[in-house]
Amino acid sequence: MSEMNEMWLIAKKNSGEMLLPKIKLANSFFDRLRGYMFYKTSPYAAILLSPAQSIHTFFMNFSIHVICLDKKNRVTKVHEHVPPRRIIFWDFKYHKVLEIPCERGDKCMVKKGDILIFEETCID
Repeated sequence: MSEMNEMWLIAKKNSGEMLLPKIKLANSFFDRLRGYMFYKTSPYAAILLSPAQSIHTFFMNFSIHVICLDKKNRVTKVHEHVPPRRIIFWDFKYHKVLEIPCERGDKCMVKKGDILIFEETCID
């Protein structure tokens, strides 16, 4: 499988509040397919799958929060604590999906209607 590209993102709410400092962008077929599969623990703060309308958690070893975003990065749905071996089915409103490992926090940091801002960053 291909390596995820090296563009790192940070995520903020439209209020300016920092949410996640180290997000991997998965924008190729193989990067989106791989996601967090086969990792024992999360190597990233989150993964942004773009485009993505549905996801699975097969072959994952930890639960994730799944944030579904429209084309304007507005949160359309939040699925908290999605365990391994599940499917989040397609919805025409979804354009991107942000996967956040539950190990980063028991409670998800966003709610439906929030707008997320993604910015490129350099992280050593």
